[in-house]
Amino acid sequence: MNAAPPDTGHGPGPQPTGTGARPGIRRWVRVVIVVLAIAVLITVIVVDRHTLAQSLSAIGGLDLRWFALAIVCECLSLTAFGLSRRRLLRADGHRAAFGSVMAITYAGNAVSMSIPFAGAQLAAVFSYQQFRR
Repeated sequence: MNAAPPDTGHGPGPQPTGTGARPGIRRWVRVVIVVLAIAVLITVIVVDRHTLAQSLSAIGGLDLRWFALAIVCECLSLTAFGLSRRRLLRADGHRAAFGSVMAITYAGNAVSMSIPFAGAQLAAVFSYQQFRR
């Protein structure tokens, strides 16, 4: 009779995947973050409801032609900025796809506009890290 050797924990068996500790904890952390984000959003809406109502009434009187022109101008501006970044990368000897350069440009702009006080600095760091990749 061949008896199996005792399991010492050092043989071929399930190996750690490197994804971290328990996946259930990560799921709960995500749920908590989503719940907190929703709570903050509801709080902002309730506290600033007067300002929000004024903004919505101003949008009601918006001239759609000027609004469309502003959107087109903003898209052209960001495209020109992205193309200048692409040209700088090419001058340094790196090839970058138009889509990836534009994605980094739009994401950096979003970071810059959405984070108060340090948005521009964080956008610069974010863009630098992405272009290094």
